[in-house]
Amino acid sequence: MYTFAQPLGRALSTAAGSVAVFGVPDPRWGEAVYAVVFSPRDVTADELAAHCRDRIAGFKVPRCIELRTEPLPKSAAGKILKRDLREPHWAGQHTQISGG
Repeated sequence: MYTFAQPLGRALSTAAGSVAVFGVPDPRWGEAVYAVVFSPRDVTADELAAHCRDRIAGFKVPRCIELRTEPLPKSAAGKILKRDLREPHWAGQHTQISGG
């Protein structure tokens, strides 16, 4: 998942504000790319996906982009708390493939 997260995060951050990219459970693949985006601009998930397709390989574009109206949770050091964003998706799962 790390391989996809960096270029995807860079591609999304050029079109939006704060971005978190992580894996969520997927019945077919085990894990799927998921992005959570906070943008002060009025942007849609389809626009962000199209923006990504212009910049990175199509298989790296997330199947789902969640748009948030509130800033993403951050630690005291200013890092986005992906663990908090990822947790609801993995609740009830026997294993968490992506770790952390």
